[in-house]
Amino acid sequence: MGFFLTGCSPLAYLNFQVSRNMEVAPDLTYGSEDRQTLDVYTRPDVPSKGTVVFVHGGYWDEGSKNDYPFLADSFTEQGFTTVVVNYRLVPTVTFPTYVEDVALAVKWTVENITQYGGNADNIFLMGHSAGAHIAALVAYDERYLQNIGLSNRALRGFIGFAGPYDFLPVSPDDVRSIAALGAIETYPDTQPINFVDGADPPAFLAVSPNDTTVNPNNTARFAQKIREVGGSVEERSYDGVDHVTILGALGRASRFLNEAVLEDVLAFLREASAP
Repeated sequence: MGFFLTGCSPLAYLNFQVSRNMEVAPDLTYGSEDRQTLDVYTRPDVPSKGTVVFVHGGYWDEGSKNDYPFLADSFTEQGFTTVVVNYRLVPTVTFPTYVEDVALAVKWTVENITQYGGNADNIFLMGHSAGAHIAALVAYDERYLQNIGLSNRALRGFIGFAGPYDFLPVSPDDVRSIAALGAIETYPDTQPINFVDGADPPAFLAVSPNDTTVNPNNTARFAQKIREVGGSVEERSYDGVDHVTILGALGRASRFLNEAVLEDVLAFLREASAP
């Protein structure tokens, strides 16, 4: 195994300060279709306490797993093996195919992560932006995991950054969302908030009040629904960051943006992990 960097992403500069002790098993396949691939990051010098499965954002139609060594660096350093997932994008597919892809990636992780030194008992599903939307559907709409022989009990927790969890109605001008969500009669099934039932994994929801891409009220409403039905949720709002830099604050090179972001996520991971 070796370590690689990509140079074409706006996030690439964050990846030049990652630990050289981190290793990556790149482009592992969890299915036979194009983009059904993932990378597994490990730190051989740090025993695995759990596994974070991360789903990238990009409005459902762009983005790549290759942008996130900086994120894996922060979690592997603290003993959390990190799986970064690619999934098929719009317009090649539409809802719910990209959600089904991520569910398959979770199944792959459950079945295979120990071969890479990871911990299959403490698996956390994390996403940013559109990736938080997809990850939330996998965690809260149990049909996705049930259809492939799992349940959301396979997940120790859900972590969402700046996610759209409750965003209907869609503006007629929002052509990217319309392209991603598919048939209008299935729109209710695209909303994670509609599947909260109190028996879901514990949630950590991070948001910035300065987010102008996804309305922060998505997070507030989602957290309130979880509380109303007796679920477990930690809701955190962070100043000094925006829709993108709230995730960038996890990186070694950019923690100065708001050091509490990484500290709070790690505290949640440790508390929610089984002994």
